[in-house]
Amino acid sequence: HVSEGYLMQTLQKASSRLFKQRLFRGHVSLGIILSLFLYVSVFFGIFAIFLPYIQQWERPSRHFKNMDITTINYEPMLATVLADPEFPKDGILIELPGFMEDPALKIGHQFTGKTLFNPSTLKKLNDEGNRTGLAMFLNGLHYGRPLQKLGLLLFGFLSVGTLFLMLGGLLLIYLLPFKGSAQTPYAAFSRWHRTLLTRGTPLFLFVVICGCVM
Repeated sequence: HVSEGYLMQTLQKASSRLFKQRLFRGHVSLGIILSLFLYVSVFFGIFAIFLPYIQQWERPSRHFKNMDITTINYEPMLATVLADPEFPKDGILIELPGFMEDPALKIGHQFTGKTLFNPSTLKKLNDEGNRTGLAMFLNGLHYGRPLQKLGLLLFGFLSVGTLFLMLGGLLLIYLLPFKGSAQTPYAAFSRWHRTLLTRGTPLFLFVVICGCVM
C-alpha cells in the first residue's frame, strides 16, 4: 500500500525533474539558434567600435595627423571664411579637430554650411562626405540595418531572445547541481560557460537591454 503523500511527493519530484530537463534542452536549443545571429552582431560590433576611424580612413582628404588645438593658427582660416561677403560676421561656430577622430577644423554658422580646413597647411578641404558609405554599412550590419525594417526587427528579437537565454541560464545554475570535479572537455566548457555568465551578467544585461530598446 502506497500512501497518498508519498505518491504526491514522487509526482512532484518527477515533475520537477521533467521541468529541469525541458529548461536545459530549451536553453541549449535557443542558444544554438541565437548564436548564429549573435556571431554576426558581435563580429560587426567590432567595426562599430572603430566607426570614427573607418569614417576618416575612407576620406582621402582626412589623411593627415591630428594637431594640438593650442598650436593652431586660427586667424588665416577665419579670414578666408570671412572674406565671403555672404557669410555672417557674428555667431561663428568652430569645430575643433579631434571630434569623432576627424582631424579637420570646421568653421561654419547656424544658417550656413561648414568650411573645412587642414589646420597644418591652413588650406581648404574638399569634403567627400560619405562617398563610399563603407563605415555606415559595416556599422549597420551590427544591428541588421541593410535589411531595413526586417533586419531591425530580427536583431531586436535576437536581443530579446538573448535576454531570456541569460535569465534561463541563471535559473539553471540555481536549480541544477553542477559539479566541477570532472576533467572532460565538456565539463571544462560547462564550467567556463557558467563562470563567464555569472561574472559578466551586469555587462551582458546592459548590452542586451540596449539592443532590446533600439
